[in-house]
Amino acid sequence: MHVVQSGRGPRLASLLAVLAVAGLVAGLVAGLGALLAPTGGRPAPDPGAVLTTAGAPPAVAARPVAARARVGCRPSVALLNPDALVPWWNALRVVGTRRADVLLVGDSITEGAGTSWDGRLASALQAALRERFPLPDAQGAGHLPATTWSGLQPPGLRVVSGGVERVSSHGLGSKALGLRAGAVVELAVTGTRVRVWSSDPGGRATASVAVDDGPAVRLADTPGAPGGGWLSPALAPGSHVVRVVAGARPVLLEGFEVLGSEADLTAGVHVLDGSHGGWSSHGWVPSLRRSAERHWRAAAATAPDLTVVNLGVNDWFWHTTPRQLRSNLEQVVARAKAADDGPHAVLLVVPYRVVRDPDRWPPQEWAPLRRTLLGMAGGDVAVLDLGRRWPRLVPGGGHESGLMLEDRHPVHPDPAGHRRIAALVTRALTPREPCD
Repeated sequence: MHVVQSGRGPRLASLLAVLAVAGLVAGLVAGLGALLAPTGGRPAPDPGAVLTTAGAPPAVAARPVAARARVGCRPSVALLNPDALVPWWNALRVVGTRRADVLLVGDSITEGAGTSWDGRLASALQAALRERFPLPDAQGAGHLPATTWSGLQPPGLRVVSGGVERVSSHGLGSKALGLRAGAVVELAVTGTRVRVWSSDPGGRATASVAVDDGPAVRLADTPGAPGGGWLSPALAPGSHVVRVVAGARPVLLEGFEVLGSEADLTAGVHVLDGSHGGWSSHGWVPSLRRSAERHWRAAAATAPDLTVVNLGVNDWFWHTTPRQLRSNLEQVVARAKAADDGPHAVLLVVPYRVVRDPDRWPPQEWAPLRRTLLGMAGGDVAVLDLGRRWPRLVPGGGHESGLMLEDRHPVHPDPAGHRRIAALVTRALTPREPCD
């Protein structure tokens, strides 16, 4: 590098040379930092990895680097601490080339107790977000947990033979379908790829998986597949049947992901159901429930960009103190952030006030819990107050609201209620323009 010397002599020339070299080093460091910027929790496939049934899946686009705030960027509905959603809004900027995944954490209200599969929140929210941020290529049904704790069964899933049972121990939302030795289940799907998540607690399972009339292969994680699990080879567009056989030992079937195109594998909005009916905030804290560690381990495999938390109603039932609720939620937020190796956003949804037996749900205990939930706003947590945007529920007035499943003691939304929640959450997650 040429350094111009001044008439002040060699000492000034030496100083200028040092400054010039420092500037060059700073530039190299900045460039290297850009090259090493976080690429998200879906690592690009290992070029040397070989699929058990097909070639390596497509590589995943790098995660955009998120600023802490962007001037003029606000959601389409009022939130507390909306700047916490900046990483999510940045993910939406590249949703055409990189997945933007949402993880739902909640109780039976989130899981969809009493409604239909398509009427539950996960389905309604995914549909609303995909309508707002569509891919030009087809998208499949997305994440299908193998079972729920609210009585819902994934469409197209049937037990062909053998014994199965629900277990609260593994997978997203700590829910899985336990297949006893020799059990066979099938899932009818429409798409071009299928992912199967499973667990083998004993490490000796001999489960296999096959698609249509293809060969049965060992049910194990596919090397290099973003998102973990076993990933099928590319399939012809249309209808297919996935068959899982437990073999000589039991296996835990956690869920499926149905993809509609190759683009759907690595791009577009995807909503993952990590809810569990009947659970309070304790259910996602590993020190309080052992299965919570496995939930967050499953979440880390998918590395969502955003976690939507809708808890609090069952904490009211179990008489959780405001202090304990705050501690639980802080641990949920910490684990949600740790499950994503890049910038992560958390949206906390404050539930509406349900109507239950006042002897078991003391009315005076709800207000302190609600204040605690609202007080979570700050740092990486944005808060949506659903209660302010919901009709006041009264005994015997659930059906009159047009949003609730029960009439005398309204607790759970009906399909219209889930669509309303999905619409509000979608507005919260959609920035107004301009957003730069």
